[in-house]
Amino acid sequence: MVPANLLLGRKTFDIFAHYWPEHEKECLGINDVTKYVMSKTMKKSDWKKLFENGTIPAAFILIENIVTSTRVIIANYRRAGKVEACIIGA
Repeated sequence: MVPANLLLGRKTFDIFAHYWPEHEKECLGINDVTKYVMSKTMKKSDWKKLFENGTIPAAFILIENIVTSTRVIIANYRRAGKVEACIIGA
């Protein structure tokens, strides 16, 4: 399996978290893929946090993307080095 990370919306994450732990035979390695969820309301998950303590910010460049017929966005990014900071309103 190709190493991958999934960035999921809250509803999709809930579906994944409920279904995939018991059905890995249908998609080998799905439970080993790093999964991230963007949510203001989720208090706890047994899968992953996006920013753990000590995470170093990094910039990324979009290499390719696909929007499926059901409006799922599949995007591939490459690290682009350090984040460039600026002062707004100076």
